[in-house]
Amino acid sequence: MTRLKWFQPNRWTKLSIDVNTHAAGAAFFPDSVRGVRAMVRLPVGLMAFGLSTLPMAALACPPAQKVSTMPLDPASVSGRFTALLERDKDADPDGSAKLWSALIDDAKSDTSTSPEILARSYGWLAWAMGSTADAGRAAETARTGENIVVAKGLIDAPWNAELLSLVSMTDTTAGAFDMAERNGMAALALAQRNFGSESAEVGLANFALGFVANARGQFVEAEHFGDVASTLFAKCLPANDSFIVDAISSHAAGLDAVGRAEEALTENERAANWALSNLPENNTGTTFALSNLAVSLRNAGRLSEAEAVLRRVLDRQQLYEPTNWFSRATQLSNFATTINSQGRHEEAEALWLRAREWHLKAYDKSDPITLAYPLRFAADAAEARGDLKLALARRSAAIAAIEKDTPAGHPQRALARLEYAATLGRMHLKSNSAAAALGMATPQMAILRAKLVPDSVRRLGAEIAYAKIVARASGTTQGYALAAPQAALLEAKLLDTSTARGDLVRYGPVLSSTFATVADLAFASGHQSEGFRALQLANLSDIVLVNSDLAVRLAAASPASATMARALQDHIRERQLLDSQRSYAVTAKQEGETARIAAAIAANDVATAALTETLDRDFPQIRALGRPTPVSLAAYSASLGDSDILVAPLPVDDGTLAITVTRVGLTWKKTPFNRAQIAALTARVRRSVADMATTSATSAAFDTAAANSLLHAIVPDIGVASFKRHPHMLYYASGALATIPPALLVERSANRATRLANVAWLVRTHDTTILPTLASLTTSVPRTARAERFLGVGAPLLGNVQIASSRGLPFRSGAVDMAALRNLPSLPGARAELDRMQTILGSKDSLTLIGANATETMLTSMQLDQYTIIAFATHGLMSGDFAGLREPALVLTPPDHPTSENDGMLTSSKIAALHLNADWVILSACNSADGSGSAGPAYSGLAAAFVQAGARSLLVSHWPVRDDAAAQLTVATVQNTQAGATRAVALQHAMLSLLSDRKVPHSAHPAIWAPFVLIGR
Repeated sequence: MTRLKWFQPNRWTKLSIDVNTHAAGAAFFPDSVRGVRAMVRLPVGLMAFGLSTLPMAALACPPAQKVSTMPLDPASVSGRFTALLERDKDADPDGSAKLWSALIDDAKSDTSTSPEILARSYGWLAWAMGSTADAGRAAETARTGENIVVAKGLIDAPWNAELLSLVSMTDTTAGAFDMAERNGMAALALAQRNFGSESAEVGLANFALGFVANARGQFVEAEHFGDVASTLFAKCLPANDSFIVDAISSHAAGLDAVGRAEEALTENERAANWALSNLPENNTGTTFALSNLAVSLRNAGRLSEAEAVLRRVLDRQQLYEPTNWFSRATQLSNFATTINSQGRHEEAEALWLRAREWHLKAYDKSDPITLAYPLRFAADAAEARGDLKLALARRSAAIAAIEKDTPAGHPQRALARLEYAATLGRMHLKSNSAAAALGMATPQMAILRAKLVPDSVRRLGAEIAYAKIVARASGTTQGYALAAPQAALLEAKLLDTSTARGDLVRYGPVLSSTFATVADLAFASGHQSEGFRALQLANLSDIVLVNSDLAVRLAAASPASATMARALQDHIRERQLLDSQRSYAVTAKQEGETARIAAAIAANDVATAALTETLDRDFPQIRALGRPTPVSLAAYSASLGDSDILVAPLPVDDGTLAITVTRVGLTWKKTPFNRAQIAALTARVRRSVADMATTSATSAAFDTAAANSLLHAIVPDIGVASFKRHPHMLYYASGALATIPPALLVERSANRATRLANVAWLVRTHDTTILPTLASLTTSVPRTARAERFLGVGAPLLGNVQIASSRGLPFRSGAVDMAALRNLPSLPGARAELDRMQTILGSKDSLTLIGANATETMLTSMQLDQYTIIAFATHGLMSGDFAGLREPALVLTPPDHPTSENDGMLTSSKIAALHLNADWVILSACNSADGSGSAGPAYSGLAAAFVQAGARSLLVSHWPVRDDAAAQLTVATVQNTQAGATRAVALQHAMLSLLSDRKVPHSAHPAIWAPFVLIGR
């Protein structure tokens, strides 16, 4: 028994069969977006409802009935029973189980022991056993207590409500769902009859019913039971009772299960704060509250925060519940998935395998799906490395684990077998396995089509994965024919403004890999226009995910749009509930109920469409920002200049689609670098950059081999004259390929003896503009003729110059505690950098906000839309760098008395609310091109916020920039534009100049000359 871990808001989204997308994985889409779960369980510190040492008069609910005779002798059976009820059972389940066992032995030999004490002791012994190595005997133990009740004719005794609830939960854990529901309903009726509707006993019965409802996949009902239980526990129990915390956590997970992710995060934060404030340090309720909070953070895309919380969870479990193997395994798997999403794949794979070992030590028949997830994720990892044989072995073991305790026809059985078939199909080049894979996959799809509604993301992802299997066995034409209609439905979900933000978080990585599969099939079958559209949709998942937040803020700025947005959100939630209900009705073959729900969905969809149409018509900028529509291949090609070339690489499971577009048209080729290999190469390049900041060597090395391989992966015909004839490169990529500047890629391989100053960097032959979306060239905001006006902001008043690297030069970097904001190193080059820019631009209307004037108050009080060029020279912070910092920020001068509106940090949400009309914004701060946190979508942090605020193009950095290098690069770029160069060429020449400047320490290393990229619009 695993302590009513009945909700798992984790939802580590496993939807796509494309195994190299490890934010998604190969397990498709577990029930109701379920994945390797975070444990949410029923706590044990309820103190027997009225036997608490705290005065019942302090509670808002009526007192519970106590045992009729309760001697005060602490050595007696009755006295020991009372003491055990008041014991914090969360703190030491093994110790509690031993004490309950000893009490039962003595009670059986004491003829004066009442049946109530003996029966309830069996119930609490079963409860304690649920978190020990004896969990397999918990249901039998609880049943022994209930047998005593029946034998003594005490079925209607008020205290039996408690025992029936405990029996119900052990039944659920043992997989006896019908019996669990009967006992839960009996407990509820008995509790209401004897204690009233507002009582802790009724709360416990609702908790038990929520447990079984969740196990059956009835998430709407489970959320309702969780809501009732958490309300009653908070009202009827002392604040230090761990039942309150766990009830709030389970309700939070219920909210998540029905699509109310934002409410779930708030509820999880409440549970964690309650636990930390009221529970003892060793109480496992705190651990579970923290684990659920980590899951909500993960689902919100706040990976660095989720990782930090999960580390605390793992440490607490090792210390306070070392034998609770199921829970420890689940949390370890969650942690592995989190760090895998941040690119630490090898570490994650090792942890999944360890989680599997821990699962084998556990006993829990209520959730065989969860037991198999570490194996399925580890299979993904093996397949990503190209070890298909090992991946098949792990998938086979996962299937065996699932099918042992899962009924035939269960969607997860079918999904696991479909994953196996997909891996088998990839081996077709080595053996005649494609036909065998198709033969295995076809009956599994029949199950999924019968069990899953046609427009669910889980079903659509499986359909496209099946199309890929068909393509390998029967040809790409047939495969694409199957995938195309499913892709159209997925596109509608991605671009629909009514799709919830929480769903976008979960679906984003999955949609990316799924559309990449569609693009692969389209190009291979000769459908170039459709492939070009799928390419944009694969990359748009990142942009939509980020910009949806900005669109929400934009909508909130207007009362009219805010009202419509709220109404739209209500309809979205209603649709999510109806979808869940329809899924269960279809599974249960309830035709009448299915028809009723379908009618309700149709009516809700009509209302949603009407609201969406009105919002799009009256506030088109919200739609354009939140859901940018893909541009056609013909329109895009026609928009290019004679010297322009679009380079748009798209990694897939068995290679990379190297796509280029010129005015002449589109060409493509699949190169032999799959997602995992691309990620490994980019990681090597990034490590070379990081080494430059940490090593004390006279001349740091750079991995030119990795940089050369990457260029040949994305532009395979590098030596062909057509590429050379197009020196203006437009770069369109997402994922790992968007984490490095293309300028540092290497055209010709270099040996160890080659000096970095002599390497054939791509910057020597091509200038580069980064494109977040392809619509940027065809739908750019018109620029009106006006005089250049410059605004420079930075050089905030901070601490003394400190050594941020072993080379003795300050880097513009974050990663410090919030309390140390004022102690961040000052940037002596920032003031000179901004002053030089102002001098170069030469406008009398230019202005700089430096030092004491570089404050939020000064900045937000100005008419910023008058400035054509705005430059920031300061520190850049990422989400999680400071405690409580949940979004990227630029550091300004902290005020003496900070407020939320003026705290010295210009966050991305504050930036998005600014009103700019700038031709370009220069962010001379570290990590300004990176995402909202670790592994966030590229360009989704500060850069996206400035675009939303009104910047047409941006100069941003990919890593911490050395102060002297930042000043030289930005000033030279501005100077070059004043001389007539385009922004991209201006940056190219500035980089080349710095690269060859021997007066600057280590100037030839890309860490120094290549951090900046130009993001165009």
